[in-house]
Amino acid sequence: MNVQDHWGFLLPNRSRVVHGEGAGIKSPFPHFSLKMHELSRGGQSFEGQFGVIPFCTEYRMPRHVHIGKDAVTGEHELLAERILVINGAGLLELAGELYVIPPLTLIDIAPGLPHTWTACPKGLELPDGTCSTGKFDMIYQYERPTGFTPVRDCAPVSHVDECQPYEGPIEDVFFPKMSLVEVKERAQLIWNQNIVQLGTV
Repeated sequence: MNVQDHWGFLLPNRSRVVHGEGAGIKSPFPHFSLKMHELSRGGQSFEGQFGVIPFCTEYRMPRHVHIGKDAVTGEHELLAERILVINGAGLLELAGELYVIPPLTLIDIAPGLPHTWTACPKGLELPDGTCSTGKFDMIYQYERPTGFTPVRDCAPVSHVDECQPYEGPIEDVFFPKMSLVEVKERAQLIWNQNIVQLGTV
């Protein structure tokens, strides 16, 4: 069950999703119709790397988690990541679940959740009539400086000691190449404050 509030909703795995009507929409200037789509209230501090990745269906990341060091204790810890899909449609595997992520969607991935990304194949029609193009752009930021720790399992971990880094051929944990038909059969779509099976859209 997803918990809704004024900014998107929480997935059962503690990740936050904000899209469309789930944003804090404001019209701060009475003289013209500019609307601000506020995707985050703040709260969680992100101090790690910040960047942009242009994706296509040929780019399929390995399943991974993020591990960094606590600034005070120096102990290794699991880290959160924030992703903003700017345009196009992304395909996210998050703790074993597949989601189509439409443009202008913010995902705060909770620490310890194995995840991987690719672009949604070309031709998926979204509820507003736009279609996926096989490409998307994301902005990413990590809670603290980190790298990628590839993992085989999809199951969430709650402590670094539970994380078993994958040491085999990295291609074995890439996001699998998926056809549009497979995406429609297996993935769910994030839309406003809902998650819908693609077959029902």
